[in-house]
Amino acid sequence: MSLLNTPEFKVGALVVSVGSLIAFMSLKVSDGTNPFSGSDTYHFTVDDAGGLIKNSAVKMAGIKVGTISEIELKNGKAKIYIQMDDDVTLTQSGKVELRSDGILGDRHVEIVPGNPEDAPLESGSEIASTGGGGGLNEVMKEVGAISKQLKELSINLNNAMKGSGDDSSPVGRIVLNVEKLTKDLAEITDTNKEKINNILSRLDQLTKSI
Repeated sequence: MSLLNTPEFKVGALVVSVGSLIAFMSLKVSDGTNPFSGSDTYHFTVDDAGGLIKNSAVKMAGIKVGTISEIELKNGKAKIYIQMDDDVTLTQSGKVELRSDGILGDRHVEIVPGNPEDAPLESGSEIASTGGGGGLNEVMKEVGAISKQLKELSINLNNAMKGSGDDSSPVGRIVLNVEKLTKDLAEITDTNKEKINNILSRLDQLTKSI
């Protein structure tokens, strides 16, 4: 009996075939691609690829449609290659932007659909990038700028309140003017105290007579 016709060989061949199929599908799933469909590749360039890693998600409308296949440094910028399911159509007016996934700084690539009536973008082409999409990095930059302004305001207020005021800032000049006005009013009141009392007394008498 031929070895190829033995039950042992047939069982072994079946096990190897099934194992190979499982391994193939596992690799495809880990790459985020559909094992039963093809894929298209595209690339784009950004100034900062922080928070992106190989095999992280590429999404459209929040739905995963592909993965990042490679990230490399080219001419001082990050060149990112993405692999997408071929049933997702990109047009020449489509764009990509980087969006945050949470407070830890992780980001993903988000496809911004273009005009569906535009010509399709061929596989291997470059996609226009809008850069960041108002993610955590942008928020932190804004917070940092506001904090700096608040610190400067606090320093100015502190300087204005020290001693007799500080005329180097608008707030300080206001404080100085208020101090001078208060001092002048006090001097006028003290100098003309008797006259003021007489006027008040006459007003009181006039009021009673009326």
